Amino acid sequence: MFDSACRWIWIDERTDQENQYVCFRRDFRLKRGRGPAKLLISADSDYQLFVNGHEIYGRQFSDYPKDRSFDRYDVGAHLSSGDNCIAVLAFYRGRDASEYRKGHPGLILQLDAGAERVLSDSAWKCRLSRSFRSGPIAQVTVQMGFTVEHDARREDAWTNLAYRAGGGGWRAAVELAGPTDGYWQTLRPRVLPQMEALAFRPGKVVCVGRIS
Repeated sequence: MFDSACRWIWIDERTDQENQYVCFRRDFRLKRGRGPAKLLISADSDYQLFVNGHEIYGRQFSDYPKDRSFDRYDVGAHLSSGDNCIAVLAFYRGRDASEYRKGHPGLILQLDAGAERVLSDSAWKCRLSRSFRSGPIAQVTVQMGFTVEHDARREDAWTNLAYRAGGGGWRAAVELAGPTDGYWQTLRPRVLPQMEALAFRPGKVVCVGRIS
């Protein structure tokens, strides 16, 4: 489970900013080499996780706002002795939809690599995504939620180990609460397995027509 010193973090304390894409990054050093390493993560509303530039496939389970589930990953194969980094693209919806109830923006993460531990706290750096559009945006439908606007030309390799989160809008993350002593009341393991990321299967157009 999460250490009591672990904190839910976000770019600020406001909860009225819907459709936010926030980049989080933590650089750290490990004394040990590769070995078993457990990473726990939860977010409202979703996340994309990277360890030293490698995407760890998985997405947040859809929970009730104050009762969140967390995912667990073995990331030891992607760590090394010396410099390492964890990067997370977190998304907060902030508006009710058919499969989502508005909650409070937040990200919580804990890494245990042998005797060494990395927690989410104000030592993390964050910024609004440069490539995803945050803020007011059209919805697909009321049931499905927001559309997505992404400009890949604005990406700057911020998930890679060699990147340095200095200027460019980066700031210290804001600590919101401990694991279950603030807005969030419970944190429990995910109840359903993640969807599988299978190999790409090429397709082809077999019919073209018009629906009226």
